[in-house]
Amino acid sequence: MVILTPITINNHFNNANYVTKVDHLCSERHTFNFLLKKVDFRDDKVTGLDSGADDYLSKPFGMMEMVSRIKAVLRRTTPKQAKVISYGGITIDENRHTVSVNNAPVSLTLKEYELLKLFMDNPGRVFTREALLAGIWGTDFAGETRTVDVHIGTLRTKLSEAGDVIETVRGIGYKMREERK
Repeated sequence: MVILTPITINNHFNNANYVTKVDHLCSERHTFNFLLKKVDFRDDKVTGLDSGADDYLSKPFGMMEMVSRIKAVLRRTTPKQAKVISYGGITIDENRHTVSVNNAPVSLTLKEYELLKLFMDNPGRVFTREALLAGIWGTDFAGETRTVDVHIGTLRTKLSEAGDVIETVRGIGYKMREERK
């Protein structure tokens, strides 16, 4: 929950009570404090911001400016949502860049991780070896399409019993099985 706390100060900001109030409010979790001032004194801005206010607006101000400033503070302070993908006992935590199978951690190389993520983001979609090479290794890669086969084999081995969700489509490439067992 986000609480925006406007503190309107009409006199010069030399009152210690205001500083204490701002400091107390800013210590609250998920509270964003904006100082709204009628008169613009440079010292008041410095004192208010140093006391923990997240932003400062002098009156008169436009509503769109205030909304934009609130959005900017939220962008800077809101933690990114954890993106976790789970499928057939396999879990990828994108923020931590970790993989687990049935809650047991699995160590993957970067290419194995990227392959697994691509498959988990697109269950049922068939990828040719060429498409996987271009998408994961890049168009500058000078190796053979067998590189994909080797990485898929290693990935299946590391995923142990969950590795069978990556299926070979003979003559074409690979896909992640759509339905779960």
